[in-house]
Amino acid sequence: MRSNWYVFCWNTLSRFPFQEDFEMFKKMLLFYCAVMVLWMLSCAPSGEEPAEEGVQGVSPVSSVKPAPPEVTPTPAPDSSQPPQLLANSTVTTLAIGAEAQITVSGGTPPYTYTVTSGGGSVGSSGLYTAPWFVGSVAVRVTDAAGVVSEAPINVVQRERIVNGGAEGGEGFTCAILDDSSVKCWGVNNYGQLGLGDTQHRGDQTGEMGDVLLRVNLGTGRTAKAITAGFEHACALLDDNSVKCWGRNYFGQLGLGDTQDRGDQADELGDNPSWKAVDFGTGRTAKAITAGSNHACAILDDSSVKCWGRNDYGQLGRGDTEQIGDQAGELGDNPGFKAVNLGPTLKAKAITAGKYYTCALLDNDDIKCWGDNRYGALGIGDTNHRGDNAGEMGDALPRVDFGIGLKAKAISAGKYHHTCALLDDNSVKCWGYNGYGDLGLGTTASIGDAQGEIAQQAPVDLGREFVSGVVRMYGAKAIAVGGDHSCALLDTTGALKCWGRNNNGELGIGNTQRRGAGDSYDMGNNLPKVELGTDRAVHR
Repeated sequence: MRSNWYVFCWNTLSRFPFQEDFEMFKKMLLFYCAVMVLWMLSCAPSGEEPAEEGVQGVSPVSSVKPAPPEVTPTPAPDSSQPPQLLANSTVTTLAIGAEAQITVSGGTPPYTYTVTSGGGSVGSSGLYTAPWFVGSVAVRVTDAAGVVSEAPINVVQRERIVNGGAEGGEGFTCAILDDSSVKCWGVNNYGQLGLGDTQHRGDQTGEMGDVLLRVNLGTGRTAKAITAGFEHACALLDDNSVKCWGRNYFGQLGLGDTQDRGDQADELGDNPSWKAVDFGTGRTAKAITAGSNHACAILDDSSVKCWGRNDYGQLGRGDTEQIGDQAGELGDNPGFKAVNLGPTLKAKAITAGKYYTCALLDNDDIKCWGDNRYGALGIGDTNHRGDNAGEMGDALPRVDFGIGLKAKAISAGKYHHTCALLDDNSVKCWGYNGYGDLGLGTTASIGDAQGEIAQQAPVDLGREFVSGVVRMYGAKAIAVGGDHSCALLDTTGALKCWGRNNNGELGIGNTQRRGAGDSYDMGNNLPKVELGTDRAVHR
């Protein structure tokens, strides 16, 4: 409004010429305009501009800025107190025998590392090596101030091919793939490939790859571990149940009948007749193994239960009655009892040969039962064990490796020999030795006479000179096949195999057997398996 009055007065005065006739009028008008301007200035509040005429509801905006809010300063961190100590593992689930780095944040260095439960070992740098058995592990980190933190690790049964493993039966192989599914190929007379027919796979072009179907384990089910007998296979599933398929003449599928599974369409998957093995109310499995026509599992309470063929006592029941071929024989049936390993003793690992079974116990001893031809049980005679009452428990001898020596891994072949990885990283084998299976430079069986295994030198894997001192190579993993054996060396990561080699199974570029004493072909004379430039075995 005030600016409008300025314009009115200026326009009025500028329109009149300054003649004398109008001199008085102009003076009066000028005076009037001056008075109006002064009045307008006196009415306007200080620091505010009146709203323009014709604009309704517009409030004047204050030009006075509000005081900024008070800011509380953040206190500086107390540099005298170290950050909280926190220990972690690079992985929380680890395969048996595998390695993981324990990482540390916070606390006050230096740090010390100890395994407080579950087994395995940890070095001064925090590199943890899992034991050769499943279970829960805790690795404790202690800082210089005595503050502790623990990293939990779950040790599981080794998975093989890709993310899983391959397990060979008699002429067929099954593998866990990286999506935890299962594929099998080879001989399929009894449906052991789990494909709903009896056609072999892998012997013709165009049968493998995407054409090879997965075993239908049931809706939503995947595999964690797999094992194969001569003509059947079993998988440990993600829910810790066990399902088996293939030949079932001896009840080795654990289904309460003798009907083969997997040789006809739609027999597997969600078929109600294809049930998981019933271990009893509340019981689940954490490790599995299969012999020729029997199978065993370590249960969640570390007990062992076996089913199938039992003519040599391989089920560890104290009789020769097969179990699993009749309805109601498994589950909570009192006759389906856990193997008696001895008072308070539990199993950490399990393996099966043709007609026998061995377990690595929680005191690091090994006990075997069943067929003892060639000394396969490693107890100094050839008498079978587990086929008569009173032969199990404390009456069953442990394998004697020598004074102070204990086992940390075990592997049984498909026939009659077994090898153990000992706590000093040496390897000892016993049982049948017709092809140099035991790597001793002879073809004589070991384990069928008292004291043989304890007195026998370990397998000679070679040696190296370090600062003028001879160091014998040790092993960090072992695997036993039909009539041959292999060890993964502890320092070089090289793989060496010995025994039968008719089909090149030793991987040394010829078919000459090793370890039988034809010439001294063990130690540094035993070639390593060539896997390619700068390639080594990763477990």
